[in-house]
Amino acid sequence: MGHARFAVAAVLAAMVLPGAAAAQIRTVGADEVRALASGARKALLVDSRSPEEYAQAHLPGAISIPAAWTKAYQSSLPKDPAAPVVFYCRGGG
Repeated sequence: MGHARFAVAAVLAAMVLPGAAAAQIRTVGADEVRALASGARKALLVDSRSPEEYAQAHLPGAISIPAAWTKAYQSSLPKDPAAPVVFYCRGGG
């Protein structure tokens, strides 16, 4: 699956919005993910699927942090609390 088709298939993603004490999480659609990824303040895209799925195809610029490893790789995420982070996966949950 190519990058363009995958971008369209990534219909829903969880976006972590900056917050004072705790991050806010909301669901965003593919169009908003595209806008966030190409905007002036680019969002960090995190592919939370398995490393094998990431290797097959992923959104351009996305990093791979499987869902089960999120806490262990927290240091890979932006330190700036105002930086938007978008987590995406295959879907379903």
